[in-house]
Amino acid sequence: MSYFPNRTGGNHDERSLAALAHLSILLNVITAVGGLLTSGIIYLKWRERSDYVAEQASQALFFQLGLWALTLAGGVLSWLLTAGLTSICLLPVGVLLWTVSILYALRAAMRCLRGRAFHYLFL
Repeated sequence: MSYFPNRTGGNHDERSLAALAHLSILLNVITAVGGLLTSGIIYLKWRERSDYVAEQASQALFFQLGLWALTLAGGVLSWLLTAGLTSICLLPVGVLLWTVSILYALRAAMRCLRGRAFHYLFL
């Protein structure tokens, strides 16, 4: 996939699937990996049919992978530094990280529903 900042989505189905790939981050809150699986399946099923859907699904997948890795690193750090104060200090950071990430994904989904491409920062 290449970076096309002005690429627009195709029909309504393509825009909806692209938005669904971004919104699948909400599944991670409940299942831990549901969002990764959803965006990965959308990418695998649509990579040959629609460049727009494939590009948006891969953006969502890699954003969620990065967020998952940061969450795992925070959990390991909290476990290694088992002092209660460390865990208490890291909990608000994790909640803030997830809240901002979900809001960012909602912004991406809204942009996709309008037919515009969205690219996460640093991806």
